[in-house]
Amino acid sequence: MARPTKTLQEHLRDGSFRADRHAGLLLGPLVDDPELAGLQANYRTAASTDEQRLVAIAFAQEARWHEGRKPRPILNGRDGAAVAEFFARNFVHAKGPAAGRAFELEDWQRAFVDEFYRRDEEGRRIYRLGILGVPRGNGKSPLAAGLGLYELLTRRDSPDVFCAAGSREQARIVFNFGRSFVEAGPLLDVVRVGRNELIYPDGSGSMRVVSADGSLQFGHSVSCAIVDEAHVFATQKHQDLWEAFETALHKRLDSFLLAITTAGSDRTGLLGRLYESSLAQLALERPDDGLTVGRDEENGVLFWWYDAPDTAELDDETTWRAANPASWVDLRDLRRQRNSPGTSESAFRRLHLNQWTHTEDVWITPARWAACRSEEEIPERAEVFVGVDASFSGDATAVAWAWKNEEGTLLVRAHIWSTLEETPAHVHVAGGHINLEAVEDFITTLGQRYRVREVVYDPAFFARSAELLSARGLTVASLDQRSAPMREAWSQFYEAVNAGALAHEGDSILTAHVLNAAAHVDTAGHWKVRKIKQSHKIDGLVASVIAYSRAARAPAKRTIAFAWA
Repeated sequence: MARPTKTLQEHLRDGSFRADRHAGLLLGPLVDDPELAGLQANYRTAASTDEQRLVAIAFAQEARWHEGRKPRPILNGRDGAAVAEFFARNFVHAKGPAAGRAFELEDWQRAFVDEFYRRDEEGRRIYRLGILGVPRGNGKSPLAAGLGLYELLTRRDSPDVFCAAGSREQARIVFNFGRSFVEAGPLLDVVRVGRNELIYPDGSGSMRVVSADGSLQFGHSVSCAIVDEAHVFATQKHQDLWEAFETALHKRLDSFLLAITTAGSDRTGLLGRLYESSLAQLALERPDDGLTVGRDEENGVLFWWYDAPDTAELDDETTWRAANPASWVDLRDLRRQRNSPGTSESAFRRLHLNQWTHTEDVWITPARWAACRSEEEIPERAEVFVGVDASFSGDATAVAWAWKNEEGTLLVRAHIWSTLEETPAHVHVAGGHINLEAVEDFITTLGQRYRVREVVYDPAFFARSAELLSARGLTVASLDQRSAPMREAWSQFYEAVNAGALAHEGDSILTAHVLNAAAHVDTAGHWKVRKIKQSHKIDGLVASVIAYSRAARAPAKRTIAFAWA
């Protein structure tokens, strides 16, 4: 089958127009460029064949000059300045407040790009993995789309650029921004536009949407992979997709994987693990209010995260401004969102402040709990009340103790055992069964360190242990978790947290159990507290509520200091 004849527009796009071979095409439809279309008109009205030949030569020369204005590959030394110039020259916003204007990188975007495109002394990329977290509406998707196009059009290795997300529809958001940049600007003569693919013939490369089925993506050679809203990556297929991209980076010189996202509601997922490991392992700095930057140049990781601190007051608009770096984000609009009955506190925190939340009906917010942190210690020989939430197997067992200081603030501590490695615990027990003897011994040790007024327990699993503790001289009392006193205890605990009348030491294990709880108020006005997910344990919270409720009833007493020989 004969190869189809190229149109004049295709010859211009490919840089293949020749005056001696393609002059006849000048009689066809006018091309988009006004100057070249003017030469076409001159060709049509030429008085002689020689004049037509001269016009065709002039057209070819003009076409080559236009070809020189196309984006050309840049091999080494690519940096943030080159990216910013490329954006301004080739991209036009198609929607939003900047519609119709060239894509000039904002200061916050330029700062990220400058760092992410930084190179070492050999001209190689420093970062191969980027994590960009920013609240909704700050322009992360257009930025990512532009970076994908930049890689497509400036690499000479037949680049493969991928747009991925939790679903194919979500992945099309970044892709559609890229397509709009092509269709609205000078790249239309350079890039072929398809439904799910942008093709750059000169470089034999493409930018395309891929499905969330990770098992189908292994084998690809990745130049650039963009993962949108990484917080929804929760399934094994999502994990496979991420691994397919990350394990392919070594196949290409200076390839990279970029995750753009808002915060999520599950820190056990992919993004949660990336977030926690970044905070724990990277060299962190906070160059601006609202921005945390983490770098690991040796392993090529850049963490760039805008948010409001968990300890910030929810209605502090200075933190809103710091967390939302885009100039077009109007605090008046955020205020309306905050006051809208259709926007929950959890949604506002996650989407507009980029704070991690748990669920829409989370019982105690991270900010409220963090605000209760205190460095005050429970003194030796202080009078404490102990709460126990026990189990035998497949779960967790928690012991909490509480003391009321002279100001009436309750200090709470906890110690947690679990048979499951994935459950936050101070002690992980092998064999699938909690050894209650270890729990009994721990409580006995508390009795040696403090003056234990009472050990309060749910009789379902701890009755035999309570008898043994009583025989050791400790006062014990049972408390059915379905009883009216326990319902009252939940309310007291909640009110104390919100009033700042409870203090904890910031123990991450206890914090996880507290933040794993969701709740609602029933028709009788009582809190109904439950696990957010069956796998998310709240035993440390239950024990703390029991200990708090008993300690709250005791009068505040002056602590007596003992001097031990």
